[in-house]
Amino acid sequence: MVIIAAFMTGYFMTGGTYTVPATVETDPSIPRIALNNTLFHTEIFGREKDPLVIVLHGGPGADFRYLLPLKELSDRYRVLFYDQRGTGLSARNCREKPTLESSISDLNAMIERFGKGKKVNIIGHSWGAMLAAVYAGRYPARIDHLVLAEPGFLTADTANVFLQRTKPSLSISSLSFMIRTWLQSLHIKAVDDHARRDFIMGRFMTAYDGTDHPLQGYFCEARQSEESKQVWRFGYEAMESIIRSGMDDNGHFTADFTGGLKKFKGKVLFLSGECNTITGKDQQIRNMTHFPWAELVVLKDTGHYMLSENPREAIAVIRQYFHQRP
Repeated sequence: MVIIAAFMTGYFMTGGTYTVPATVETDPSIPRIALNNTLFHTEIFGREKDPLVIVLHGGPGADFRYLLPLKELSDRYRVLFYDQRGTGLSARNCREKPTLESSISDLNAMIERFGKGKKVNIIGHSWGAMLAAVYAGRYPARIDHLVLAEPGFLTADTANVFLQRTKPSLSISSLSFMIRTWLQSLHIKAVDDHARRDFIMGRFMTAYDGTDHPLQGYFCEARQSEESKQVWRFGYEAMESIIRSGMDDNGHFTADFTGGLKKFKGKVLFLSGECNTITGKDQQIRNMTHFPWAELVVLKDTGHYMLSENPREAIAVIRQYFHQRP
């Protein structure tokens, strides 16, 4: 009876309006493209004749909303954004579950659809940079310029560094936040079967400013930036499925994102935020060793979300790099 009473009290105390946006499956106004037997939310800016830039968002499970400042590049490039399989406003009910392999296949399909047989430029952030790296190792001849903005890790060794630095806390405040978020999710008028789990993941990533948050090291002064909260909708199942696809049965990361990278002879631009203590400069120096030719630029007064926290400087660095011949 005590547990039931506590639940009912918590349920009514967390009452309110909590929403999760619809996806391309039910909202016909969302721009989309059908590829690899699923529907992707896509937006493209710039002239069709200009060189193609594909932007890969982080997560896994986030979407491209926070990276939209990069559309400024559309004055000289055709810039393609897409929410990856099962994330953002893309379809949730996919025939094939999101995995590392499906992510590579989807990126390849985008390049074949929009690249028109020419080399493309890729900008990847966080998980998106990891995806861009593994793609470059498999298809080095298809890439002109490659920008990797703080890939979390590329090997099992650097994965262990990442996991050690993001070990979650089981403090009173974190447990209270998780319980409160779960209770809030029960008030959602679900737009689909994934809505409540996506809401919980989204709140964890964007609505918790506690000092014991495992990702606080991403930000300057350990305070989450508003730019990092610019997300339409997280994809919980996509995140879980992709992470599991890179693990063994014991839960250890075994995926290697470095295969074939020595064949990529072009110069790679690494970007890092000065404030980031999780996947910042030291981690990127480790990641750079897998490429024959790489340069690291550390952007001042910004953290992990440097492409949206400090877009002016980041875009200026990217433009200068794009002007160089690989």
